[in-house]
Amino acid sequence: MSGLTPAVLQGLLVVMAVGFFLLHAAENNQLVARISGYSRGKVAGGYQSAMEGMLINRVGAVLYHLVTSFYVENGGHVTAFLASILVCSFLLLVFNIFLLNKLTSNTTNEISEMHEPGRNKLLITASYIAPIFILFGLSIPYALGMIFFDYRLTLANTGFLFNSFFTLVTVIVIDKRISAAIDDVNGDPIRLARLVLRSRIAGIGTFIVILLILKLQLLGGGFVGS
Repeated sequence: MSGLTPAVLQGLLVVMAVGFFLLHAAENNQLVARISGYSRGKVAGGYQSAMEGMLINRVGAVLYHLVTSFYVENGGHVTAFLASILVCSFLLLVFNIFLLNKLTSNTTNEISEMHEPGRNKLLITASYIAPIFILFGLSIPYALGMIFFDYRLTLANTGFLFNSFFTLVTVIVIDKRISAAIDDVNGDPIRLARLVLRSRIAGIGTFIVILLILKLQLLGGGFVGS
């Protein structure tokens, strides 16, 4: 199916992994950029920094989608692909922990807020499920395309359904709530941002577990054509 050598396929995986990490890291960092601008009293500057960071997101997206499509079309190995996604997801988890530590909160009850119903329940829930959907949508459809090769294009495009849900939740719930807190003189956007990051970390961790289960299924011959 492919005239590419194993070394070239491995090189494609490395480039793909770089693109995957950049696109997610830039997306996650824009929240911290906005809050940093708020902390310095430069709200507009914070938004500008966030938008400039999204340029890295676009570069990562181009790298990831282009190289991954080429990898799939040239007979890439699904287990190696999932292993790369797994490593990238772990690095993304570490990166979000780093971002969390960059933000200093004025309150000490963040953990309890994540387990108590109230005004922040929707924000915490949205921040938890959003990364699961975006990570799932950008990886699993491609993996399935390597298993069910005849339907690879259709499967790859189903990822946009998950990505659209991620965008919807992020814009309508997460960004809207953070923006309202920034505009409110009595708001505490730093505390909310830390709640978002904690929830994202939990969501990424959940995705890693799901990915491990899928990879074990593949190694055990649990899917047709693996």
